[in-house]
Amino acid sequence: MPALSLVTIASATLQAADIPLPPPTGMHPVGTVTYEWVDSARVDSMASPPAPRTVLVRIWYPARRVEGAASAPYVERIEGATTEWAQLHARVRAHAIARTPFLDASRRAPVIVFAPGRSTATFDYTSLGEDLASHGYVVVGVDSPHHSKVVRGDGSLAPILFPSMGPSTYPDGFDRAQEPMNHLVGADLRYAFQRLATLDRDDPILRGRLDLTRVAMAGHSNGGMAGSRACAEELACRAFLGIEGMQTRELRKHGVDRPYGLVYSEQTLAFDTLRIFTEMRLNPRAPFTLYRVNDAGHNSFTDLLLVRPALFSYPMPARRGVDVTRAIVRGFFDQYLLGREKTDALAAFPEVTIELYTPQQATVKAELFGEGVFSTGDYELPPTFTKDGRTAYFTVSTPQYGRIRWILETHRRGERWSEPTVAAFSGRYDDADPWISPDGNQLFFLSKRPIGPGSPPKRDLDIWVMNKQANGSWGEPRHLGSKVNGQGEEHYVTATTDGTLYIAAVRPDSRNLGDLYRVPFVNGEYGEPVNLGSTLNMPETHETTPYVAPDGRYLIFGSRGRPDSHGDLDLYITMRDSAGNWSAPRNLGRGVNSSAGELCPIVSPDGRYLYFTSLRSFIDGEPGDTANGRDLKRRLRSPGNGLGDTYRVPLAPILAAVGLRGAQVGRLLDSMVVAHARAQHQRRSSNQYSVVSVVSHQSVISH
Repeated sequence: MPALSLVTIASATLQAADIPLPPPTGMHPVGTVTYEWVDSARVDSMASPPAPRTVLVRIWYPARRVEGAASAPYVERIEGATTEWAQLHARVRAHAIARTPFLDASRRAPVIVFAPGRSTATFDYTSLGEDLASHGYVVVGVDSPHHSKVVRGDGSLAPILFPSMGPSTYPDGFDRAQEPMNHLVGADLRYAFQRLATLDRDDPILRGRLDLTRVAMAGHSNGGMAGSRACAEELACRAFLGIEGMQTRELRKHGVDRPYGLVYSEQTLAFDTLRIFTEMRLNPRAPFTLYRVNDAGHNSFTDLLLVRPALFSYPMPARRGVDVTRAIVRGFFDQYLLGREKTDALAAFPEVTIELYTPQQATVKAELFGEGVFSTGDYELPPTFTKDGRTAYFTVSTPQYGRIRWILETHRRGERWSEPTVAAFSGRYDDADPWISPDGNQLFFLSKRPIGPGSPPKRDLDIWVMNKQANGSWGEPRHLGSKVNGQGEEHYVTATTDGTLYIAAVRPDSRNLGDLYRVPFVNGEYGEPVNLGSTLNMPETHETTPYVAPDGRYLIFGSRGRPDSHGDLDLYITMRDSAGNWSAPRNLGRGVNSSAGELCPIVSPDGRYLYFTSLRSFIDGEPGDTANGRDLKRRLRSPGNGLGDTYRVPLAPILAAVGLRGAQVGRLLDSMVVAHARAQHQRRSSNQYSVVSVVSHQSVISH
């Protein structure tokens, strides 16, 4: 018997078993039909020879059940073709029936116009199109010659004339390089959008079936970029969802005035440093939803890996990618095109993180806190409070910040705070940034004090801690050791209820200015600090002063150099999902941040207020009449002189803006209020007061 050649083996492989697509999940059978539409108003100058522009359309729709009907081919025009590509795709088995009658129903169907990515075709999204149709949608996929895969009469593929745009073109050259493709594909999509009325009037299958008041667009990759512009230009387009698609500069800068969503894999976000992909969140003019999909790659949202598994290597299995895509796309359009209540369908996909940005979020406005005590015209950082809210510790510095600092202590007497004094554990060395743990039993702070007897003061700040004694006083300061305190400087420390520290530090794996770190606490010991990663620690920015929620659900920190900065250091918030991943940081906005600089966030024990330091000054806005020398001197020696002052804002609107809403916010804050009230009760009981504890939503740390 002669040996089999590689060609023979390959041929046998190509004749192997069918490749079935995942079945649609909806209740309706699915039909499909394809068309070639000619736009006589446009000339395709890229065609040879130039000719009127042709657009290829594949439509999926909810269909009437027909027993025994054969499914339509996955790809048309490849019958009898001998190329490896054609034979492979001839084995794919879809579920839609060609030109079968439309579903018997009195209701018209909503419509989604879909744009595939460069060098793909609408058939590469058949699993998605069929699934949407099985749930009652009509999906109109638009293939643009020179951009999409187009099958010629002999079964071969027409060449793709638009080049791929790699990361080297981002961000400055990207819009310019993509403009020819965006212009052509966007025009094709708008042409298809405008042809919907003709379909509804004249098509033998779709006549009278399309709900032209509920039409949206979606697109993948470059099709998503062109589709977003096309939707923005079509007033009848109700919503848009982009999958792995860049956004044109005008949309990033000015937003879109209708519901808008973007789906991105972590792989794609990794090289973008949050410039192109998420700039849309800065100026939302309507609800904007960002879906981040862990373990996925750029083509996980297509059929490509189902058909050719070895084509790409992603952690997410091909079938999982299809399931995730179906759930995201259907959930988005069910909500924003059909007006259905948002469901928890995506709870089955923990790899998906959702961030919602809306223009209607409650506004917050920072107010100066504790004038004369915590804000005096000196350089002060915000206070940390004991659990009962009756004692506060805070930092005061020389005007040249950091030359030397002290930790002060003050006590609340009735409605007033006492004159601050230097805390018993401070005053001899450079000390800063006190913070009391959520249980009230530890006080952390930074210091340059000597580590051991006979050693000199340190040149950089380290983290120290004191434990509360039985009599209520603080014990001796204890150095946290060399694992936590590296060779560089530590800038800040807060912790969760399980003892995990969050710090800012300069370490070997950080940049010169330092990164944010998590320090695990296991079996009573602190481990090595773990860098929080590039989502938070961007290469070209400076991150500092992290405050972590007691349950670890959110982190507020200072950052300098981000695209959405208001000037210098701004405060940002990020949410942690169940898998431990942090969301893209969200700027707290002009109600909190100024052009001068904000840092050192701390939340009150009752969870009602966010306190922070601001360097804002009377000269940042309207300086007013400073011709009077006495008035000028007064202003230069008062809060608002550009040195650090303490400000505060309500926390609830900030949490609501990143997804903690309604009952969630209430439960989180109520739990903090209850803990706070218990601490007050314990303090009063120890002083033999007879009390009735009343828990309310009014802050007990007002001044």
